[in-house]
Amino acid sequence: MKKWIALFPLALTICASCEQKMSSEKFKSREDAYWAAYFTNDIHGAQKALLNGLNAVDAYENHYTIEGIDFNAARAAFHERLFLIYQATHETNKMESELRQSIGLVNQSRASQHVPPLNMSDQEFAAKLENLDVGKDVRWKKEVLAKTEAR
Repeated sequence: MKKWIALFPLALTICASCEQKMSSEKFKSREDAYWAAYFTNDIHGAQKALLNGLNAVDAYENHYTIEGIDFNAARAAFHERLFLIYQATHETNKMESELRQSIGLVNQSRASQHVPPLNMSDQEFAAKLENLDVGKDVRWKKEVLAKTEAR
């Protein structure tokens, strides 16, 4: 039952509008809600927001025509942040899965733009992800750091 309740906002978002086209601005404003939740001080809430964001991107791609949106790049951004969360929670299998998915999506995005695939190792890509949120107030990261320093 909880799964249905969790998916209700996504279903409502999709069903509330019968339009077949969506502007990139409207798409980005909807995505902003997921990113705002990612910045929370609750790492599990941030994780849930990212997973919901991934589901929303899939739904938008399946139900709308949106000019100027690279769905693979959008999905990659969510997977990259999930990588950071699983790294912080020491969930190595999930972390590695998110890294592989992100690299694959980035390369699909690059291919659609006729750009060669990434030329770096998984470790180099992972190191670059460490800098994704530099200068942003990602409160769950501060909470994790505070807990680590308290030990």
